[in-house]
Amino acid sequence: MNEIAIPMFDRGDYVKDKFGNIFKIIVVPAPQRFERDSFEYDEMGYQLELIEKAPNTRAREVGDGAVFHREGDEYWIYNTEADIRDGGDEVVPETIVATELVLFEKSEEAEDIEVSDVPIFLVGDLVKDAFGNIFEVAEAKPSQRLDPDRFDYCNMGYRLKLVTKNPQSPIREVHDNVKFVEEGIKFWVFNREEDARAVEEYNPYTITASELVLVRSVLRTKPRNSR
Repeated sequence: MNEIAIPMFDRGDYVKDKFGNIFKIIVVPAPQRFERDSFEYDEMGYQLELIEKAPNTRAREVGDGAVFHREGDEYWIYNTEADIRDGGDEVVPETIVATELVLFEKSEEAEDIEVSDVPIFLVGDLVKDAFGNIFEVAEAKPSQRLDPDRFDYCNMGYRLKLVTKNPQSPIREVHDNVKFVEEGIKFWVFNREEDARAVEEYNPYTITASELVLVRSVLRTKPRNSR
């Protein structure tokens, strides 16, 4: 059976689900994170905000108990039903996935928005590096400071805590021989390979934020703005 293509939207686009609810795209990852054959594949590609709930429709579910109850609720959603099942959750008629979404209104700012080399994470998110190690985002700089074109760009945007070390992974390094040698240790990491190279701190085991893939969002279990 042919795989259903994951639709591509821009941050700020308004989309409609199969029941007529309107959502706004809050966060968009880099395009390679939608490629199922890539090690960077992110099964929860879009973060949505419920803008307008269609009357007489049941609340849309994300998985793991997360539900779009009211306008203003924000959650990351799975790309496909297969991704939900792979994650151990059940697919029900109320489950929302990215493959059902259709464009409702294009963002007026979409043409001015470029996909950043630096992914956007929130404090509390769990992320995975290229070698399968799991980290928690312990601290994060404001998202606007992760834009390399800004005058106040910060080349180390995230402080990571090593949560689970993959036994087969080499020890990941940061700079000046600062290394994630054991679980629980925390360090600020460079955003990109070029940031590390600029200060002559890059080697094959240097960890950067640009390689990280979201494993579990802190927003999966509660809306960002509870009312």
